[in-house]
Amino acid sequence: TLMRSSAASDVYKRQMMNIIDYLVGNTDRHWGNWGVLVDTKNNKPISLHKLMDFNRAFYAYDNIDGANCQTTFYKKMSQREAAEEAVKKVGLNQIKEVKKSYFEALPQYWEMFEKRLSLLKGI
Repeated sequence: TLMRSSAASDVYKRQMMNIIDYLVGNTDRHWGNWGVLVDTKNNKPISLHKLMDFNRAFYAYDNIDGANCQTTFYKKMSQREAAEEAVKKVGLNQIKEVKKSYFEALPQYWEMFEKRLSLLKGI
């Protein structure tokens, strides 16, 4: 049986998504592009889906600020600003080292990823 998620859990997931989108330069995170888990017995929402839609990763990777964040409720800010705000609210919560070898197929993105992660670790 799936339990109904708390609003606090969904806020946490949204904050973490802002951090992840900044780290990977995803430019396609908007309110029409979120997944919602639904209880099929009563057709009621359970919670936000944890991760989805990264087909625009590394699109905003030419500067440290990233793109405009599209998930900040009408508050205009960059992905960097949204990620910094999220880290202050929920922490970075990094559970594993990100190795340079993970970027073997896309080495051009390693330097910016490292800069962005370092910036967030400094908060």
